[in-house]
Amino acid sequence: MDEEGDLYLRPQRSINTACRTIDQETVIIVLNEQKALILNNTGSRVWGLLDGKRSIKEIADTIAKEYLLKPKDAVADVQEFLKSMFSEGAIVWEKDG
Repeated sequence: MDEEGDLYLRPQRSINTACRTIDQETVIIVLNEQKALILNNTGSRVWGLLDGKRSIKEIADTIAKEYLLKPKDAVADVQEFLKSMFSEGAIVWEKDG
């Protein structure tokens, strides 16, 4: 996920997850891995945007606007978060076109 073209990947939640948000924290259960992940407010917001329709760039743009970040910083933060979520088995990728 380091190349410009990767910004157009469309992450989405894995069907092997269940989640619940309580007080702006999201708890994700990765069913096939039998593990729980706890997301803070920002992670919860990104998780809420993972619908398989928005690209990484679109998600990062939203985060940059809502959290008053530089677009480049938002892209880096979102990419890092998504890499982590992918390695945990919580998300899958869709590609435009």
